Amino acid sequence: MENNQNNKEAQEFRQAADKVQQKNIQAMAKYAFELRKIALVDGLRQIVKNELINNAEIQAELNTIKNILAHFLGDKEIEQYLATNFPNWDNYRSEIMLTSFFNELESKIKTGEIPINKVRQIIKKYDENKL
Repeated sequence: MENNQNNKEAQEFRQAADKVQQKNIQAMAKYAFELRKIALVDGLRQIVKNELINNAEIQAELNTIKNILAHFLGDKEIEQYLATNFPNWDNYRSEIMLTSFFNELESKIKTGEIPINKVRQIIKKYDENKL
């Protein structure tokens, strides 16, 4: 009898923990979407300011974003869409993230926020430990 009570309490505890984890994930996702919403609006303002609204590449990117959202909001699924429309999504994502990182690094070096000697030290340390 006591074992059943312990199992029941353990199950209730797991359910409560799952609910807390779900709430945390929901909050993180909401925050991530809020950041992207800000980035999207900032990007759209730059497009308008620089009169790039009719640029074919910009239009293609905006249409891709629209299609991803339309598909997800309709089907509530993303993996099959990516497999069909972006079969190399992981490579694409990595390339964009690395480009962003190196652009930010270059910017910080140019402004002096990150001293070039520090970058050289990191590269040298990497090269020494690479073997």
